[in-house]
Amino acid sequence: MNTKPLSFYQWLRQNYKPYECRIGDLLGDAKADPSFPKRTSKKKTILDYLERNDACYACLETFKDAFKLYQKFTAQEEEISFANANDI
Repeated sequence: MNTKPLSFYQWLRQNYKPYECRIGDLLGDAKADPSFPKRTSKKKTILDYLERNDACYACLETFKDAFKLYQKFTAQEEEISFANANDI
């Protein structure tokens, strides 16, 4: 089973509600921004975008914290996928 990993934005949408917490605030802002890089899972791409668009310090820190959680999620997904491949 070779599934494409969730983008950072997709992961946000699955795990948070807009404006319910600081990461939810990030989701709400990303949802409202038609040019937010919604299909990427690359930290640098998103961070560069936020900096180019004058995101405040709190937003940048929230993104970095959220991305750490996203990386943990994707690492777990890779472990599960690898374990399932060994069962074949």
